[in-house]
Amino acid sequence: MKHPRWARALYAAAVLEVRVGRVRPVAGIGAQIVALADELGDPRLRADALHHHSLLAWLASEWDQADRLAGQASAAARDIPSVRASHDHLRAVLALCRGDTSAAQELLDSSLIALDQMPADAPSFFVVCTVSWSVDFFDGLPFPVFEETMLAGRRVGAAQGRGYAMTAQAHAARMGGHFDDAGVLLDRALRIFEAARDRAGQAYVMAQRGHLHRERRDPAAARQCFRSAVDLRATIPDQRGTAIALTGLALAEAALDNGGRARALGQEACRVLDRSGDLPGHHGALNNLAVAEALSGRTAQAIDTLERSLTVSGGFGVQRSVSWQYALLAAWRQRSGEQAAADAALTAARERFRQIGERRGLDAVAGLDRQGAAARDGRVKQVQSPRP
Repeated sequence: MKHPRWARALYAAAVLEVRVGRVRPVAGIGAQIVALADELGDPRLRADALHHHSLLAWLASEWDQADRLAGQASAAARDIPSVRASHDHLRAVLALCRGDTSAAQELLDSSLIALDQMPADAPSFFVVCTVSWSVDFFDGLPFPVFEETMLAGRRVGAAQGRGYAMTAQAHAARMGGHFDDAGVLLDRALRIFEAARDRAGQAYVMAQRGHLHRERRDPAAARQCFRSAVDLRATIPDQRGTAIALTGLALAEAALDNGGRARALGQEACRVLDRSGDLPGHHGALNNLAVAEALSGRTAQAIDTLERSLTVSGGFGVQRSVSWQYALLAAWRQRSGEQAAADAALTAARERFRQIGERRGLDAVAGLDRQGAAARDGRVKQVQSPRP
């Protein structure tokens, strides 16, 4: 009989496939994990396998399959708190990716209840995953911001699981504009990770604090938080995580009008992630470099860098990040009068948002559509108006 640890080995292999940009084999690996659990005949292992299969479907951008499998896993894990804690957290992350903060909060409350039912000394069982991207608006433009890769390789105990669930609650609060609530939740999560002496968890919370301050338009405080995240990850050592924190630091420097410093930090992060073969990380680092260039007033360089990021993402499937990148590219093309290019980018964004089911993205595209129609109407009227 095969050993249950084979399932973890298969899952680890799938995460590595995602990290190097090979998403097609991932859903198949998830099916193998479920088949192995069925062979072993253990209900807890089957629930855990269905959870991992749905998580891998999400990583592979198979949104409909992820939803279907998530429903199956929820039913299987109903009376198994060790699995329900992770799975409700995953479902909350999926809801946040679609902008549904109410559903996310309910699921996170359920995850925390399940975590409270677990012994404090239970072996690591909570499967970590995180919201990787946020969307901020500057000057009427939608800027996607890379915050973290999905951290889908970590497995932690009950206390740290609560830390990650609270950090996700903070993300939901931030999406709803409840910045003070988000700050309180991050403080609680940080204390949990500090008590556990978990530097990776501490660094994650510090980076999230940085993004909270960034959205509150306090770049000096954001810079301090990102520097703390960089330092913590460097001591682990976590080269990949350090590079991701540098991308946040680059955004803070750009907002402080330190364009040259922002560019240097962003380019260094891109080099590290490119050399490591981490395609999702490189894609995100290029995105944040583009945003930093835009904040520094270098729109042409920002567009060029954003298009490089889109090129890197070519094999990722229907990613939320790519949808927002096309929306931003469409807005830039509209402002420069390139309406045909803007329309093509809007079509690409709209198709992806529909597949994901992200209402806020569809609303943003509809708004850009209206702006484009108004611009075209204005040009027609100008052409048709008689000469004075």
